[in-house]
Amino acid sequence: MEAKNNCLPLTHRHIIFNLETAMVSVKHPFPGLSKKLLAAEVDAFAKNDPGRRFGLIPKSVQVEDGFREITFRDLSRAVNATAWWIEKYIGKPTQEDTIAYLANNDIRYIIVMLAAHKLGYTVGH
Repeated sequence: MEAKNNCLPLTHRHIIFNLETAMVSVKHPFPGLSKKLLAAEVDAFAKNDPGRRFGLIPKSVQVEDGFREITFRDLSRAVNATAWWIEKYIGKPTQEDTIAYLANNDIRYIIVMLAAHKLGYTVGH
């Protein structure tokens, strides 16, 4: 997958995520939404199509145990809960504060990144 203008296509060919600004452009299925923060787009998907699959995560370390589907509703709720936790225990950002997140590269990274952006933080990695 080749980057053009610092943009990489995500899972759907109509969604473009700008790596520098954490902005997303959506052409389909909601043509009225564009150039909003990715967290706002996740909330829009959760509202308009809550059962839509965001991804799959393993149920355990054993592949035979299968996978759990994560919907946009699940993702939105996790982002909101994490944003609440960050605001309660770390506080609201001043200017362009950065939160460092050091952990495995899994769905938790996406949740923390979206929650931090929702509050106005940037995420260091």
